[in-house]
Amino acid sequence: DLKNHLPRGYKRNIYSQLIAFAIKTRKLSNGMQAVIDALRLVDEGDPPWFSINQLYFYLCLRSGEYERAIELCNRVFNHSRFIKQSDRTRERWILVRAHLSWLITVDPQKAGKATLQTFRLNRFLNSVPKFRRDILGFNVAIISIQLLWLIQKEDYEQAYNRVVNIKRYASRHLANAAGLMRTYH
Repeated sequence: DLKNHLPRGYKRNIYSQLIAFAIKTRKLSNGMQAVIDALRLVDEGDPPWFSINQLYFYLCLRSGEYERAIELCNRVFNHSRFIKQSDRTRERWILVRAHLSWLITVDPQKAGKATLQTFRLNRFLNSVPKFRRDILGFNVAIISIQLLWLIQKEDYEQAYNRVVNIKRYASRHLANAAGLMRTYH
């Protein structure tokens, strides 16, 4: 059987693609099976485990499974090996938690019975993650969620400054074809 002879990395890649497809099509059951199969191929706490769980998190959000997304987010942040992950992995999860926390603040009913662990909003708003210094990173996502939080806090002066930052960033880095394609993805 050819399936049994594929290296684990290839299988993980295939399952990641299946999860990504399930996210786009909002097929929770198909994606869940791919998540289960993918997680069997990795050791808990290893970098691929965090990547697969991030896809799982997106699948939960797209499928409206907010309680499950909150529980998953808490599990990742509580994992003893989270702090040992690369800056990029940790910052992606911090960004994900910022979005989830904002979503719960705007619509608390989405959380159901689940409780998201403490999110330090001011620390997030004042931090300058490495992504901000990486023009190929998640700059637009970071500025956008910071903008949403500032509007939520009714800090319109700071929000206006973030809008100016987005305009400046867009004119410098997104005005070319490569920039537009990067933002599209």
